[in-house]
Amino acid sequence: EKKKKERNMSATREQTEGHRALLEIESRFNAKSHGVVIAIQGVQIHALAMFAEIFNQFPYPVVINAAILKLADWFRASNNVIKFHIYKVFKQADQHLIKVINVEESMRRILPVLNSNDSVSRSLALRVLGCMSVIIANKVDVQHAVLQRLEEATDRTEAEAAIWAADRFCAQSVQFSPTVFPTIEAKLRDSQTDVNIKLRLVQLFRHMHYNIAVARQAKGVCVSLLESPGADQQLVMVALRTLSLLLSQALLDRKEQLDRLFTFACDDSRKAVCLSALDDLSLLAKNDLSIDASHIYRLLSLLNRETTSITLMERRYSCATTLLCSYRQLVRFMMRETWRSESQGDFVRAMDICEERLNKGLESGHYLLAIACARFLMIILELAQEQNHQDTKQSFQCIRSYNNLKVSSEAVSDLQVIASRLSKRIEESHLSQLVREASAGKLNLRQ
Repeated sequence: EKKKKERNMSATREQTEGHRALLEIESRFNAKSHGVVIAIQGVQIHALAMFAEIFNQFPYPVVINAAILKLADWFRASNNVIKFHIYKVFKQADQHLIKVINVEESMRRILPVLNSNDSVSRSLALRVLGCMSVIIANKVDVQHAVLQRLEEATDRTEAEAAIWAADRFCAQSVQFSPTVFPTIEAKLRDSQTDVNIKLRLVQLFRHMHYNIAVARQAKGVCVSLLESPGADQQLVMVALRTLSLLLSQALLDRKEQLDRLFTFACDDSRKAVCLSALDDLSLLAKNDLSIDASHIYRLLSLLNRETTSITLMERRYSCATTLLCSYRQLVRFMMRETWRSESQGDFVRAMDICEERLNKGLESGHYLLAIACARFLMIILELAQEQNHQDTKQSFQCIRSYNNLKVSSEAVSDLQVIASRLSKRIEESHLSQLVREASAGKLNLRQ
């Protein structure tokens, strides 16, 4: 009981110190200077920069609440320069906003700025409201205000701010997604909407997985964008990624999305789209029950294709390694069936080609490709070893060029050690190459 009282007294003292610190910041912010306006703003900006320390040093609800109310007052009454720096304070304090007690009061002091004739002021107000979405996302009047600005904004800065705020609200509120969906759909289908605005609007769909009906509608809009003739490349990539994120959460039509990604990865002539589709495959396919043997065989067939792009080749092997790691049991079954038939199956052909590319990558200095190939070979060896342990009565044919040689678990283990050493040596070679390029001024190590 004594320790509890001591803790309460300590907390009370710290809260008092926090309020004193706030009063000091307020006095600095409101100090009258005889200098020019720029000097006054400099003092105010310096005072605003002190809030981050206040929040971290005195993270008590009463202190946080008083600070947010004061910031909201200053935001409403200040010019755009000060508004911007107040917005930065809100953005940095997002983890503390849940401690605000007077949510309604804080909100009422920000909302009137949305009625300003200045589009920059409205943009900053939208961003502050977006920061506060964690505590006001379900407020109907705020939702209506954000939706109104999203519909009416003509200035690009304000439109982007409205989309950003809507994105934050969609992430926090189940009710907001059905409300905002018709507006997003109308703007996406409007040929007059700028493509950069469309790129931002599409991404809002990734949050619409709470409601199955809305998720299906969002999926339909994304698919129509993908199928529209002459669709912008960047828009195709963003729509694919949004679909993958949406369906990974909504558990809706995932096999259809996997097939769609394979189609883009295999058949699209645009390198950037193929790379994006492979990344989405890695994202969506992890531990997904929609994956079956046909997808694995389709991926192996893709690996056997030739391409002039080293980056695309490396990404294919990275994606294949991810899928094989995620579906070990399925792949082991496929390997057993392939080797039991004593025929050169897709796995064997893929590994033969992979070994050739690994050697060429080392010879030509394409170390990232060589590393990706080595990792692909290693995962095949690991899976083969696991299968050998599970089925001791059957042996399997050696990969690479020794089609009729039976391999023991000890031999596979030795091969795995060799592969590990090979991968390590390749990585060391890659690091050495990076150091050489950096020394020659050809590479920025920060990048």
